[in-house]
Amino acid sequence: MRAGTTWMGLSVAFSITSTFYTQQWEEYHAHVLRTFIGKFGVTEGIVMTLSFLLITGFTDGAFPYLTIGEILSFIELPKVIANITVLQIIAVVALYNALSYAYQNLTYALSKTSETKTEALCGLLPLVFFYIECIILYNTSWAHKFPALAILLVCPSYCLMTCRHIICSVTKMKFNWRQFNPLWFSLFLINKVALNFLPKTL
Repeated sequence: MRAGTTWMGLSVAFSITSTFYTQQWEEYHAHVLRTFIGKFGVTEGIVMTLSFLLITGFTDGAFPYLTIGEILSFIELPKVIANITVLQIIAVVALYNALSYAYQNLTYALSKTSETKTEALCGLLPLVFFYIECIILYNTSWAHKFPALAILLVCPSYCLMTCRHIICSVTKMKFNWRQFNPLWFSLFLINKVALNFLPKTL
């Protein structure tokens, strides 16, 4: 998307991860996997995402940074609106969708769950820990310098906890919200702290 580690890139990443996890969490409690909310669903989301990526590729990465003023050059717009880019619009829409979908998943699951609301909400804690990892990670210059490696550091943790939710939904097993896989992230923190005390040269 050519968003990098800006607020726009992180907004889109938040939208994808929060929506997918809360959908699996909802299925676990409601025993129904809703692949759409209203008239917008997974298929529409995939088509829109692929269209955006294809257009970005064909324009050699210029499309995300196209401004409204450039698109609607035949209309005189206020400077504030004219300078808004396509990527900024997508980031704001993605953030709105993430929050609204998560809220709807939350209320629907809590109305259907056989567990207490406290027990059910504990199932969201692994997602909270995942975001804490991301906040810590992206407050280091290392993550901005090596974004691909930074993603590889935290994404397996997300994938594992989401897959466990899916397996528990399918097999009717109890989902244990005490996930230990995020603890591997502590090795990164130990390494970063240790570097402050080790000699720079041997």
